[in-house]
Amino acid sequence: MKAEIQALEQALSEVVTSRQRLDAAADLIRNSLAALRQAELAAERAAMAAEAEWEARDQAATVQAARELAEEDAAVFRAKKIAAQLEPTMEVVAKLAQRYFLDRQAHRKDEPREDERGHERKPRKRAARKEASPNGQS
Repeated sequence: MKAEIQALEQALSEVVTSRQRLDAAADLIRNSLAALRQAELAAERAAMAAEAEWEARDQAATVQAARELAEEDAAVFRAKKIAAQLEPTMEVVAKLAQRYFLDRQAHRKDEPREDERGHERKPRKRAARKEASPNGQS
């Protein structure tokens, strides 16, 4: 009977040791699962933060593009407004310039010219030019 008791005690000891090993393995698995859950939550938070940052950048780019378009539209509007304000003036200037050049052209044809010394010159008549020889001699 003593041998049987010793065998049962030995078996009990092995069961307790196995149980302790299984408890340690279960604790290790529990800790690993908790760490995986924490990592999964951190990854989800990082993905959400990246998505939010991407949306904020996209929205900022859209706002910037809209602002630039509005500035361009305002500049075009101002340019058109200035052009519209200057149009009558430019028409008057163009008419005056045209009249000035026509009067000047008519005046040149009618009056003789003066040279640098104040001598009056008659309007030139176009004369046939003589061809000069290539070496500069006549």
